[in-house]
Amino acid sequence: MTGDLSQRLVSDDPWALVEPVLPSFRSRPQAGGTAPIDQRAVFTAVVYVLTSRCAWRYLPPTFGVSPARLTGGSPSGPHPGYGVACTA
Repeated sequence: MTGDLSQRLVSDDPWALVEPVLPSFRSRPQAGGTAPIDQRAVFTAVVYVLTSRCAWRYLPPTFGVSPARLTGGSPSGPHPGYGVACTA
């Protein structure tokens, strides 16, 4: 995700409040699993979806996070059909 988009949507002050309460990534002992995702990119994507009413499946690729990773694998998100197509 580009730093400019991240800074426009979530400035350093709100991020400083949110970052300490987010769980840190812990690798699992078994093989496989998922690689860690940039937490600020995920938080910025959440802010974007909530403020724009964009559906998760239409999340622009500029965020660098796939909608499937954010919604637990469901390409339609938690509420299928909610929101509108969007661009960043």
